[in-house]
Amino acid sequence: MKRISTIVTLVVISIFAMAQTNQLVWSNGNLIYGTSVETIDSLTYGEMEEMDTLRLFLPQSVVKVRYDTLSVHDTVCIHDTISILDTIFIPDTLTLRDTLMVRDTLIMQDMLTMIDTLIMRDTLTLRDTLTMIDTLTVRDTIYIEILTETANEVHEYVDLGLSVKWATCNVGANKPFEYGDYFAWGETKPKEKHTWESYLHCNGAHNNITKYNPLSNYGKDGFTDNKTVLDPEDDAATANWGGTWRMPTKEEQDELKQKCTWVLTTENGVKGYRITSNVEGYTDRSIFLPSAGLLFDNAYSYGGEYGSYWSSSLDENEPQNAYYYAFSPTYAIPYCNNRFVGQSVRAVCP
Repeated sequence: MKRISTIVTLVVISIFAMAQTNQLVWSNGNLIYGTSVETIDSLTYGEMEEMDTLRLFLPQSVVKVRYDTLSVHDTVCIHDTISILDTIFIPDTLTLRDTLMVRDTLIMQDMLTMIDTLIMRDTLTLRDTLTMIDTLTVRDTIYIEILTETANEVHEYVDLGLSVKWATCNVGANKPFEYGDYFAWGETKPKEKHTWESYLHCNGAHNNITKYNPLSNYGKDGFTDNKTVLDPEDDAATANWGGTWRMPTKEEQDELKQKCTWVLTTENGVKGYRITSNVEGYTDRSIFLPSAGLLFDNAYSYGGEYGSYWSSSLDENEPQNAYYYAFSPTYAIPYCNNRFVGQSVRAVCP
């Protein structure tokens, strides 16, 4: 037996040669890479970024395959057993015939299929669908949405003729006039207390930010990451509804204001704005945003008077804040608020 350690700059080998023996094969653009794995007992890879397709054909003699970081944009097809020690992030589809073992985290955005045995040590997060699992073993926590329909069919939307489609109700609500849940910016679960001390992405204060910060004087110990739009795992719409649902950007909220007519109204006894498209061919379509108020500290305020709807966009000049749309009986404007405040989320999808 031998051990092979390699990186993504392996020499290209002939497709005909690969067909004659067991191979580890992947493609990047128009290039195909591969290596024989007939006599390998441990195969270690470093970072593999932005791959089109990764295919593993593993013989019985391969005991372990290790990935420190594997980022694949389309498809991973694995025909035997893969043991992953750290983290695997796959945006589209993972197909596995036998066993998938993950020590820390597996994050899937679309579909995980054809798994006989899935062994997880810590956390499994699936955005959409988990199917055909015979055995699932998880030591700590598993978050799975098992849907018989796609997530975008479960939650209704209206096409206003804009760049995105808008959900008909708030995240956490079932009807357009219901307030729904309240989220701190970058958090995905409702909670009772909203303060800097309870906020996920800081260390107790507005100038101790630990994620989403371009300015060192706002970061904990000078921390910066230059992230200015929420990652999917921190997006309340994506985390709770899955599929292609997400929070709107500031620009998408601006578009809703600029290309629609906002009329203050009361529906089912709830005050809010009826927002009707001005786009030709879509002027018969509208959504309703209730004046749901907000949560500050452990107090609920301004319900029935004021609406505050988060975007996914950070205020880059004052990164303790994020953009949201604020409205009252006298105005509807883009604004910024402290990230810890609990506000409404109205999701969008492509």
